[in-house]
Amino acid sequence: MILNSLQLLSISTWRPEHRWDEAITPYKNDIVNLIDTITDNVNKYVLEVADITFDLLLQTLPAPYQAEIKGVAKVLGLPEGQVVLYNIFYELFTVCTSIIEEDPKGQLYHARNLDFGLFLGWDNSNDTWLMSERLRKIVVNIDFQRDGKTVYQSASFLGYVGLLTAVKQPLFTLTINERFNKEGG
Repeated sequence: MILNSLQLLSISTWRPEHRWDEAITPYKNDIVNLIDTITDNVNKYVLEVADITFDLLLQTLPAPYQAEIKGVAKVLGLPEGQVVLYNIFYELFTVCTSIIEEDPKGQLYHARNLDFGLFLGWDNSNDTWLMSERLRKIVVNIDFQRDGKTVYQSASFLGYVGLLTAVKQPLFTLTINERFNKEGG
């Protein structure tokens, strides 16, 4: 079970093009502000090339990701390429960490942080990274349901398709983390 004070949203629409409609609509401005923060840190020429390149990249994504990203872009009123950029941004600017601990009784605990958005725009008024401030507003716990029953849960950022963190009780937990080293990777 995912435990913390984040809002819990239920997703029960399994049609990928509409999966996120209800969840992201109330957060539309926060998600758009986040994507604007990403694009504001990119040269306009690079952004124009990225819009074209990422739009082409979208066409290569397998189902259901392609349909989900198109649906998110439609709700947000943004170019699909910018939503693709947001969805691959994790690969560029993260230092997330997961910890697995076992207590004396053999109970396993899986914890993680979402250090997504470091090094992009310092917010002097809050003494923090601007991206982290924007992300904080759209991080939620998601309960994916089918026929009214939980299939799995995730802690994620609204508008991000796929999973960074997942729990399928009582079978497994999953996190995606990033590490950099001088040899690459």
